[in-house]
Amino acid sequence: MKRASPGEMKPTSRALSRVRRACFGAAVVLVTTAVVAPMVARAAPSDPDADRPIVWSGNASASPIHGQADSKNGVLPVYQPFFANIPDAASTWDPGTAYARASTYYPGPTGTNTLNLICDQVMTQIFNPKALPPSLEPPICNPAPKYPLTVEADGVHPDVRTDGSQAFGTGSPLVITATSAIAHADRNSVYGDGVIGSVDLVATPAAASASLAFRKQAAAILHGPAAAATVQPQASDNSTLHIDSAVAHTKQIYDSDGALVVTASSTLKGISLAGGTIQIGTLKSTSTSRTDGQSIATHDEHITLEGVSVQGQPAAIDENGVHVGGSSSSAKPLTDALNSALAAMGAKVALASATGSVDSSSTKTVTSDVQGLMFYVERLLPIPNLTDVYYATFTLGLAGTRASAADI
Repeated sequence: MKRASPGEMKPTSRALSRVRRACFGAAVVLVTTAVVAPMVARAAPSDPDADRPIVWSGNASASPIHGQADSKNGVLPVYQPFFANIPDAASTWDPGTAYARASTYYPGPTGTNTLNLICDQVMTQIFNPKALPPSLEPPICNPAPKYPLTVEADGVHPDVRTDGSQAFGTGSPLVITATSAIAHADRNSVYGDGVIGSVDLVATPAAASASLAFRKQAAAILHGPAAAATVQPQASDNSTLHIDSAVAHTKQIYDSDGALVVTASSTLKGISLAGGTIQIGTLKSTSTSRTDGQSIATHDEHITLEGVSVQGQPAAIDENGVHVGGSSSSAKPLTDALNSALAAMGAKVALASATGSVDSSSTKTVTSDVQGLMFYVERLLPIPNLTDVYYATFTLGLAGTRASAADI
């Protein structure tokens, strides 16, 4: 066999070297593409609405304490003239809207818009440039300052919050220690959390005396007349309602099954009612609505009471009122004494409803609602020209959700 000369080998070696470099370069490109392409794909913005139903919407609300006050003949010719949620969380979500609200104290839309009303209407009328020379430079206050105890998140302001422990209403019958309100809203989720440290509402004169009388009766029933003689007035006698802490929470998100999940919860701890006659360790209400507009349509609602007691005796609360447990010999006398004390206070306590439903029409709609625990107090006030029975209703543990979806 004839060997190739050194001169003949050089072109062949160069060709092989170029082929090897080309192959190596191609391999580098392939490896780089394999590594970088998924990273680019992950980094590329995606449309969170792309795989969702064509039509969908969610609503959620939670309020550990919903209070309203009026007179039986109506203080004002409007529904619920005095209204408050303490704290409060709510959200609305659909293809065109992302909104969440959280409050430590929420007086309703009329209350939160009072500053706007004053600025836009009252100030405008009083300081009308045409009526008061010299003219004031408009606008007088535009925009109006925000209501300080509520935050609202939307597409423009996706994350808002207010923090700091602060007491409101000091020196008044109702004192609230506000803690924080946080709201978030975007195309991936909406949620809100309102938190308070405590709530204290003073007792009416009738409640204070009735509470003391009941504690004496309870001591006599449980431990005899000698124990009743030692019972003295205490701070709780002068409290209609006390709560150690409360949290309102709502959230809406799509789960891994492609279903819209709407949740709401209200949690209260350290509840004392009617001069301390009724104690509740924890009350929690939860509401969930879930649907994908097709095969998934479920709801779940619960209210849980833990640590219910009357003068240290275990008790239960249902739609008919409070029932004291304990020994068979003391249960009925204590229950009767408690009911007499509540009647003297003008108070009622009962567990409300928890309901849910599914509407399987063209747009599947799931609703869930928890009404919580109702606490009612009334008092006759002989006010000149306004004599009436005035009342306050506190609903503890409100939570409600609604989810709807359809591929149409």
